[in-house]
Amino acid sequence: MPCKESKGEPTRRATAGRTLLALTAALMLSACSETAQNLESALGNTSSSSVKPPESDLDKAAKAFAENPRNPDAALAYAEILKTNNRKPEALTVLQTASQANNGDRRILSAYGRLALDQGKLSLAKGLLEAADDPTNPDWRVVSARGTVLAKEGKHAESIPFFERARPLSNDHASVVNNLALAYMMSGEPAKAEPLLRQAAAADPSNVKVRQNLALVLSLQGRFDEAKKLAAQDLSPEAAEANSELMRKIVQVQQKPDRTKKAAVAAAESDWATGEEKPAAKPKPAPARAVKPSPADNGLRGSSVETSSTD
Repeated sequence: MPCKESKGEPTRRATAGRTLLALTAALMLSACSETAQNLESALGNTSSSSVKPPESDLDKAAKAFAENPRNPDAALAYAEILKTNNRKPEALTVLQTASQANNGDRRILSAYGRLALDQGKLSLAKGLLEAADDPTNPDWRVVSARGTVLAKEGKHAESIPFFERARPLSNDHASVVNNLALAYMMSGEPAKAEPLLRQAAAADPSNVKVRQNLALVLSLQGRFDEAKKLAAQDLSPEAAEANSELMRKIVQVQQKPDRTKKAAVAAAESDWATGEEKPAAKPKPAPARAVKPSPADNGLRGSSVETSSTD
């Protein structure tokens, strides 16, 4: 004979149901958690306000710098983590404060100067990097950055000795070799630039910008088929073909060496490595998109001119 349900049975069932739901929710949370505190919080045994979130590396660095802004190590660590969080203007301010508090500290001067260069502050960077360059203990990043300042000022021939000096110090780092090749190209010697860019491309196969520069150098020498084949590694076949045709037209209208040089300058204006770049991921092939040359730069901005790009 079935048991007769008492009057209090629905209440007990509802209570049990709520308990089961709470326990299920708690178990779901605990499966995604690394600690038992989430389980306790979900069950209502622990106040959520009593559980503090872990302090981030950025918070720790900021706190250490705030406690002792004159400490160069704290300043460098804070500036570095700000840069990794895409907060370079703030990092620049931190390094400015640190340089004022640590006059003559070459580590601060180096970091401050290279970041100033990355942010386009050439006059500031030039003085800082000159002061940071220690002939008795040279830092290839500083030496290369000094060359980049000169190159960005249009003094390409003057920049070459700095890049040549930085090469053995950096063990032929791809960014240094790339800069040296660009300096030769801007000086009207694309033939000297080609082997250097091939070396840099082989050393860093993920560096798309180096391959773009190599394609540009090949085009300036009239080797359009080679340039198109190289560009096809990073562009769709249609985009590579459109690029090749555009480059062919541009080079053909350059009747004088100085005009070709101007075109090359416009092409690689943003390609100088400053030492602050992050490794670039290889982009997905983009559809072809024709771009008409502008009067300002003869339409030449590099082998990625037909595709949208981000730095």
